[in-house]
Amino acid sequence: MTSRPTSKIQAIFIGTGLAFAGAWSDPALATTTPVVTSFPLPSGSSRPNNIALGADGALWFTDNGTNSIGRIDPALATNGTSNGITEFPIPTGNSLADAITAGPDGALWFTEQSGNNIGRIDPTTHVIAEFPILTANSNPLGIASGPDGALWFVEETANNIGRIDPTTHTVTEFPITTSSSFPVGIAAGPDGALWFTETSNGGKIGRIDPTTKTITEFLTPSGDPQSIAAGPDGALWFLEFVPNKVGRIDPTKAVAGTSTGVTEFPVITANALLRGIAAGPDGALWFTEGITAGSSKIGQIVPAQATNGTSNGITEFSLSGAAGPIGIAAGPDQAMWFTENNAVPKKIGRITVPANALTVSGTGTGTGTITSVPSGIACGATCTANFGVGSQVTLAAAAAAGSIFTGWSGGGCSGVELCTVTLSADTDVSAAFVAETASDITLFSAILPASRSVAIGGTATVFGTIINSSADTTATNCTVQPATNIPAGFLFQTTDPKTNALTGPADTPVAIAPGAAQSFVLALTPSATIVPTDVAFTFACSNANAAAIFTGLNTLLLSAALPPPPDIVALAATANNDGIVDIPGATGTGAFAVATVNVGTSGAITASADTAAANLPVTISLCETNPGTGQCLAAPGASVATVINANATPTFAIFVQGSGAVTFSPASNRVFVRFKDASNTVRGETSVAVRTQ
Repeated sequence: MTSRPTSKIQAIFIGTGLAFAGAWSDPALATTTPVVTSFPLPSGSSRPNNIALGADGALWFTDNGTNSIGRIDPALATNGTSNGITEFPIPTGNSLADAITAGPDGALWFTEQSGNNIGRIDPTTHVIAEFPILTANSNPLGIASGPDGALWFVEETANNIGRIDPTTHTVTEFPITTSSSFPVGIAAGPDGALWFTETSNGGKIGRIDPTTKTITEFLTPSGDPQSIAAGPDGALWFLEFVPNKVGRIDPTKAVAGTSTGVTEFPVITANALLRGIAAGPDGALWFTEGITAGSSKIGQIVPAQATNGTSNGITEFSLSGAAGPIGIAAGPDQAMWFTENNAVPKKIGRITVPANALTVSGTGTGTGTITSVPSGIACGATCTANFGVGSQVTLAAAAAAGSIFTGWSGGGCSGVELCTVTLSADTDVSAAFVAETASDITLFSAILPASRSVAIGGTATVFGTIINSSADTTATNCTVQPATNIPAGFLFQTTDPKTNALTGPADTPVAIAPGAAQSFVLALTPSATIVPTDVAFTFACSNANAAAIFTGLNTLLLSAALPPPPDIVALAATANNDGIVDIPGATGTGAFAVATVNVGTSGAITASADTAAANLPVTISLCETNPGTGQCLAAPGASVATVINANATPTFAIFVQGSGAVTFSPASNRVFVRFKDASNTVRGETSVAVRTQ
């Protein structure tokens, strides 16, 4: 038995490069003025530097004054006190720990400028290990988790990009093309590469492919780029220290050796001494300003409002005194946490995200549902949600059976197209529905693949399809919206089903001719942890009832975690390529194949199969197969334990033996193949219908 090729599968889901440029909502953050709280460090000699969110839900920071790694527990932190703060000494004296990040192994990894080491602290045992860098006096600065499951870092004076394997602790180094480039910051990009800043030689942005190790460089108009972070809009955002600007580079438009695809936005405060930048839970980028009283601020830039060459979309929030903020990171509580390196005493700070309330309501004689992108509104049930100040929220209306949507009012919206509201204040929007004769259109929908498991802030892309089964009526204003409320941004965009190429602008309704189908790319960007959740979608058109929801057919099992988890994209292939495994006779055995690709991090995976809630007279076994021949590598069993490395493409065969007749009911009688990690969390899933022939 042969399996479906996986090279195309991998290209589909890595190559789209989609990301969402909206904001996440949280009803708890119902304020238009940010609230700043501070937590003094226990030692008077502390000098906190950079900060990162750990897999344990705590904020971890480097402390040069005490030569330690610090930890603050948000659940125990009390404003004005050191509650919840602990520090752990670094073995190498005067190590000058700089950047810190969560690793794929659940530990925190950090760089030591003077120690010339890469450090690791276990969040449970608090044991610190240190691993020497090959080049002496390399002055390591920024560090980031890569999509290949390794840690990548920059060596400022050695002019290298470094890599350390978290399992073997092997360090490798790759020289930067431009000599004496003085790299400072590094971040994983949405294109599967690592992007870094070069402060010298006019200032450049570099990119290294983790597979080929090829380095490409791009110019910046003003120079001196420092910290860098991936934004929720699919771009890389960076700070330019001397020019006093926030920069942005679009990986899809960047041209090597030029500044094409790079835009810059001047910061409002002159000589702000820009330090750290990070993506926030509100869809904005947040950055720190300065070591003097005049420029001790936290800045925010909203991508949707930013205009090249202007300060549009930038807001600044003053801190008390000469706080001197340096590092900044999003916390588990949807707030931004930062270090105060110049405060007396030194502190860890926290700033809540400003928000406005959006309220929607339905009017008229008909009924329907109203949903939002980003998620938050799902009305009937949830008709009010809070979104970041200045963020754009898109509303979609879907008529229920016997109703038709007739138009919007409020928020500057009208007509029957999607309603996009820019929130500068609390806003009310109404959607009108009227009763009508039931439409003769029946919609059907599907999603492929059935599951994604991504990092918080990463983007999960899948394909969705709407089929208009009517023989003579065009379905109008057809859209896709999440029906399950999750902390994730969302967009949809039509595709050419023959090539999978994107067509038309994102979030734009489309008409579907009688008997025709329309394919879409659906993109979700989680902003917080999501345990595996079957996300349902509203596949709807203005003159038709929404497609019925069937788990495994048109739902997505979505999870999000930090550090990045394995992400097993699985596709099933049946003998007739119809998504049905046929069992010949009541006691015969049917079989199908599953092709996979791990587009996440490496991990131990157990593959198994079941019939979910259906109690079917079948026994299921499976094996991993030789991708070329389809032959089992070992005897089939109830499960298969294996290690699936990043970008690996293992294949599996599944055998379904009957012990009685299985009726054909594809919505309920199905075989699910699940891929679970070491914590028993589902990181991949696919299914086929089953029947007796």
